[in-house]
Amino acid sequence: MDMTTLSLPRTTLADSVDQVLLRGARAVLEQQRTDGAWQGFNDAGVVFTSVALVHERWLGALDEEDAALGVKRLRAEQRDDGSVPPWPRARAGQLDATCMWYAGMHAAGVDPADPALSRARSFITSKGGFGRASLSARITLALAGVIPADTLPDPGLAFRLLPGSERLLAKALGVNTLVWIHLATAVFDLLHHGPGEAKGHPIRARGRRSAIEYFTKRQDPSFGLMGVGPATLTAAIVLAGFGVPRDDQRIRGALAYCDQLKRRTEAGLEVSPFLSDHWDTAQLVHALVKSGIPASHPAITSAIGFLVRGRATQPGPTDWQTPPRGAPRTGGWAYQRGNGRNPDLDSTAEVLAALALASPRQMFGDVIHAGEAWLVAMQNPDGGWGSFSTGRPAAPPGPLYIDPASLPASLRPRTPVGRALRRAWMLQAEAGDPSNADITGRVLRALGALGHDATSPPVARAIAFLRSHQVPELGAFWGRWACNYLAGTAYVLAGLGAVGIDHRAPWVARAVQFALSRQNADGGWGEDIASYADPAEAGRGPSMPTLTGNVLRGLLAVGLPRTPELDRAASFLVDHQEADGRWVDDSCYTVLFPHVAYGRNPTLPLCFALEGLSAWRGAR
Repeated sequence: MDMTTLSLPRTTLADSVDQVLLRGARAVLEQQRTDGAWQGFNDAGVVFTSVALVHERWLGALDEEDAALGVKRLRAEQRDDGSVPPWPRARAGQLDATCMWYAGMHAAGVDPADPALSRARSFITSKGGFGRASLSARITLALAGVIPADTLPDPGLAFRLLPGSERLLAKALGVNTLVWIHLATAVFDLLHHGPGEAKGHPIRARGRRSAIEYFTKRQDPSFGLMGVGPATLTAAIVLAGFGVPRDDQRIRGALAYCDQLKRRTEAGLEVSPFLSDHWDTAQLVHALVKSGIPASHPAITSAIGFLVRGRATQPGPTDWQTPPRGAPRTGGWAYQRGNGRNPDLDSTAEVLAALALASPRQMFGDVIHAGEAWLVAMQNPDGGWGSFSTGRPAAPPGPLYIDPASLPASLRPRTPVGRALRRAWMLQAEAGDPSNADITGRVLRALGALGHDATSPPVARAIAFLRSHQVPELGAFWGRWACNYLAGTAYVLAGLGAVGIDHRAPWVARAVQFALSRQNADGGWGEDIASYADPAEAGRGPSMPTLTGNVLRGLLAVGLPRTPELDRAASFLVDHQEADGRWVDDSCYTVLFPHVAYGRNPTLPLCFALEGLSAWRGAR
């Protein structure tokens, strides 16, 4: 494909799609880094800028220019009522986000008498005050010196010294929860009892030494902690607070790692929660090849080289991964470079799908085989895949992070005891790392690309899992990491199509019908994050290029022919391409934690629009 000219006349939809794919592929190629990767900025809102300001100020490492830029960015996000939105384009301000914003402004040196802080305090007071904020928000406030430490709990560090405590926690908790429990208890101890080695208090001193050892062992050679900026900086505070010199490489390295997450512009300082270059690169390789760029193109070979180099080669901490006995200890990929201790199943599936599509087996067969072996070994007993580990407690069918009284009727407990039991089950799953439908769908797409079909034992178990987790009234699948039912359903359909399951299966037809029933009049699909609280909002919202491309790809993957509905979806994507070849999607699609944090990444609309239109072009 000639990437320098645009010569096709736009006389038919098919011609338009060809031209749009050409422009879109060119836009992707222009954004590639010199190391072969793509990296979009993960914008999850100003909360993460605030947290960075607080943490760096505590460590004595806040650059004053960054402080000024941070204040500029924070001021721009405050609303007229004094509140601050918790994520981009949130409908309303929120207590937690406003408290963290306040802590960030305070850490950056803004006078408490400043009108912006006064308005924020008025909003916070109207919501019950700082004491009504979540524990994570109050930790940030205490680190900034806004509230006293004695307003926080002090559970002590003695639990760290109990034999088997680490193994017990690992059986129940996912890595996200596990690490934050270790971090929070250490910060509580630091805030209540002050910095230093706790000489004269032997139990506390041993607990602090244990915390230093824990975080030192789990810090990646890049000095990040599980690839997450706030966790990395909080661990640095714990190390410094418990006696590690602030010029120690563990602390300096953590600060340097988190500096990569910053974007400094005329609008101010933005801080992303994490990098995503393995994920972004794998998805865009797939989209480029599907759109017609040959696998031999230098951009593709360079990207494949980046991905191959990024594979985790050292075993991760056993409490994070809990691999089954006899399973490979390595083979996967993390969401980003520099996070080799925490590969995840989702990113591994995306990278394997890209490698299977774009790389010669004779060159990288060993790498692909090792990744496939690790991924298959990490399948849960229920047949699905979680995010980071295997063997954590399973989740009940249907959505999580929701009041049981708001569940679809068939899943809704009828009695108070039933609701309490369901809520307890859900909380256990939310704190762990259970199988979920969207990851399982993406793993199936990778396994299909690697030659598996519906007769393959791991695929058959995965299909049984998906059937048990389909929401009966909707026919849809709940999305843990992408918003939400439409995204989850699209990923499942793409995975089923890859292993040879098509739309004629009745349960698949119900999923297809759900997606088609939610198509907007303009041909696109959209979904608001309100669906995480209310399933009645499932699949409803203004059309989004990201979601439209994903749903179009999923529907075509299970063998739907071109229909007027799918033609309208393709037309929506054609009509919404920017002049520079990109698609812009300001809505949040990425989910960090439902109800708490959502984000957006500019590579996602590019990826899914290209994949959706490529699938439409290849359909009959």
